Amino acid sequence: MKILGEVASDDCFDGELIREYRLDSEIGKAFIEHLGDFGTLKYLSHLTHPFFRLDRAGMFTIKGVLGWDTIKVVYRKETMEEAEKLLSKIIEGSDP
Repeated sequence: MKILGEVASDDCFDGELIREYRLDSEIGKAFIEHLGDFGTLKYLSHLTHPFFRLDRAGMFTIKGVLGWDTIKVVYRKETMEEAEKLLSKIIEGSDP
């Protein structure tokens, strides 16, 4: 899977930056399970639109929905550069 580009961004008052990215394919269950190797994963499969959230302590939180082709990432400003590199590796090393 690859990141095609940034869809939206926002700065928060509490030292966090929010970025929304479009992916080159829809998010599948294998991708969500892959994320679990990189932090604390919560997956709410029972919802009408199954939602996931991955927390990587001190770096970022990734949120998304099964079947969508976008993810929202909340970065911590102090680790933004390192976190962006890690995010690229995580996404590009996964299957949809």
